[in-house]
Amino acid sequence: MAFQDFQRNVQFYRAVRYAIGILKIYSKDYDKRVNKRNNRNLLILDKPINNHDESSATPMVDLIQDSRQEEELFKILLQIMLLTLKTNVWKGISFPFPINSGDY
Repeated sequence: MAFQDFQRNVQFYRAVRYAIGILKIYSKDYDKRVNKRNNRNLLILDKPINNHDESSATPMVDLIQDSRQEEELFKILLQIMLLTLKTNVWKGISFPFPINSGDY
């Protein structure tokens, strides 16, 4: 009886120690994996551009185009074209841009 109780306690102790060890190892490995993934491909836009032979003081952020600005410019140009088309149609001209000899 006493030996069986002792054996159960030893098995329980081994199971608890195993679970604690697994948790410790897993947490360390998880931290390593997360740090490796976060440090793998850093996007640092303030860093100057370095080609293999030459370096420049232009940061990468200056080379990125903002598509929102292009869309806004396109909308403004489209509105201007539609406005000129409407005004020219009222004048009896169907071409959106006036073509006169004095415009050149």
